[in-house]
Amino acid sequence: MDGSDDLRRLEGELAEARRKAAELGAAAARAERAERKAQTLEATLAEVRKKSGGRGSGLGPMLGAIVVFALMAGGVAYLFSPERQQHVAGARVAEAEAQLAQAEARAGESEARASEAERRAQSAEEHARAAEERAGRLEAELSRVRAAPAPAEPPAEVDPAAADPAAMLEAVRRLEAARAVAPPSLGGWAPVELAGVVRRATGETPVRARARCTVALSPGQGDCRARVRCGPTELYPSPGHGGYFSCRTDETGPIAGRDFNVTRASGDPMLDLDMPARRVTVADEDWEVEIALSAR
Repeated sequence: MDGSDDLRRLEGELAEARRKAAELGAAAARAERAERKAQTLEATLAEVRKKSGGRGSGLGPMLGAIVVFALMAGGVAYLFSPERQQHVAGARVAEAEAQLAQAEARAGESEARASEAERRAQSAEEHARAAEERAGRLEAELSRVRAAPAPAEPPAEVDPAAADPAAMLEAVRRLEAARAVAPPSLGGWAPVELAGVVRRATGETPVRARARCTVALSPGQGDCRARVRCGPTELYPSPGHGGYFSCRTDETGPIAGRDFNVTRASGDPMLDLDMPARRVTVADEDWEVEIALSAR
């Protein structure tokens, strides 16, 4: 039974209690009239006794009946006295009103929970739409790559250094030196690593406020890649994931970008990058961390 059913039931009980209180008030009024009548009869009995002076046997049964009736009227007046009945009725009405207030409070809580559930459903729908849009872009990119003609392979050439061990060793050294240099940018900008400090941490966060962090940003195939670490904890991406997210860039690097999905939907927390505001936010279903970034 929900809060609205409890509310209707208690409203009915309150109306019934008020009806009974009205009936008890009427009974109390009747009892009061009976008590006044008994007092009148007692006065009449006293007057009859005074005039008869104890003579006349025919008055005995009548006087006894009058006494019994007076005693019964007095008992009824005691049981149905207005003060007692009004007190009982008032207590019942107060109890019914308290139960009604509790039912209204439960109904308010139910409405609040329903609003929260609706908000979460809307958020889930937004995440689902963003995931569908991203999947559509990736499918289009995959189709374009598949439709592109494969580059022709150049004819094999014999490397003169293949027969010379010294030349082979020199080639290995040059290859290792080339690997030590930063890889070329795929998006027209060089990878960058920024320092930051946790400005705000809410919920069941894995880090605390004022923790020092690093945010590494690098270009990807049509998007960006990020790694966010605060102390020993890597907030983004999750282990086994690449950390790619949709972004807008210029010649200096990313301007803004967002990964809309939480861990339950994509295996990664949500990420929101805002370089003009010098802020990056990493969040999941039950926690959120906002990091203030230093200048590039």
